[in-house]
Amino acid sequence: MVYLRIQDRVSSLLAKNENLTPNGLYVGVLTLASMVFTRHRAFPIRWTVPPVVLVASMRYFLPGTSDNIAEYYEKKEEALSKPFSEARRAQWTRAKQFWYTGIDHLQMTREKLAGTWTSSCLLYTSDAADEGLGV
Repeated sequence: MVYLRIQDRVSSLLAKNENLTPNGLYVGVLTLASMVFTRHRAFPIRWTVPPVVLVASMRYFLPGTSDNIAEYYEKKEEALSKPFSEARRAQWTRAKQFWYTGIDHLQMTREKLAGTWTSSCLLYTSDAADEGLGV
């Protein structure tokens, strides 16, 4: 009975339009390779890199399945620990706001530098043209 419930839960988390055979193997190989590559590194790197690689490879190779897993986790988190869920969502909202603010500032800086570069080039070329004409 328990086996059937677990099987139903796992099959409900798998996205119907994704092939588990090659993509699941890619995720597993990348995760194991990250463990091998970080074997002789510092302790924090050994503990943080493999989960990050697992999540990143799941998002790349199995996006629908990873979305289903995230949704299932959020439902369980909300049901079992509401204060933790609210705090995590608030932190995630702040992190996204910080990220998008950084992107906006980077875009503004890029536009400002492009304008400065363009005006400098125009000034330089007009000065060079004036000198060439003997003005």
